[in-house]
Amino acid sequence: LRQDRINEITPLLKRLAYDAVKWNVLQSAITLLFDEISELKLLPVGENVAPHVLSMSGDLVPVSDMGFGLRNALQILAVMSVAPKDAILVVDEPEQGLNQARQRDFAKLLEMLRPDLTLLVATQAEAFCKGLESSSLYLVENKDGRALVEQIDLRSNPTHRKRMARAMGINPLYLVEGGKIVFVEGSSDQKIVSDWLSLNFLDAETQNMQIQDLGGVG
Repeated sequence: LRQDRINEITPLLKRLAYDAVKWNVLQSAITLLFDEISELKLLPVGENVAPHVLSMSGDLVPVSDMGFGLRNALQILAVMSVAPKDAILVVDEPEQGLNQARQRDFAKLLEMLRPDLTLLVATQAEAFCKGLESSSLYLVENKDGRALVEQIDLRSNPTHRKRMARAMGINPLYLVEGGKIVFVEGSSDQKIVSDWLSLNFLDAETQNMQIQDLGGVG
């Protein structure tokens, strides 16, 4: 959803507004994912209507002025809400614009919103994958010009977790070479890095590693 195409979402939201159940489900999904938002509204702007969000602080902001992560998530959730029963939707990198904690939460929401849909998602975000609880995960790798597809188990197979992390560009060398730093979002992501280290290195190797909270550095 490009910033200059925000109006494309308005017809979807207008359709949803006529169905109180679907509109309430969409409202719940947005406010769960973005805890700083209390309500989604459709408000008149000239002769048309446009989506706005009411923040917890009471500010009313057009969705077009919000960050890409919210606009992208709202479009995906709206499309899912109006999709016909048993539809198949293909989404490329739905986590774009979201921090790691929200990537995990968004993955859970997508699984819960419409269980009748088949959602095919292409992603390179490890945090998004960790939010999936009931979906099947496949690692797609290029080998000699051919795509190799293998189902993987992140929860109980450390080898699979290591392979996927490396396929996503998380190389163990980046964590142990002198002067290399990995930036994470917060305490929950520090836990993820700690777990990842313990899966990829022996305890003796991790004794000289530190995870340091640097505060809000943007």
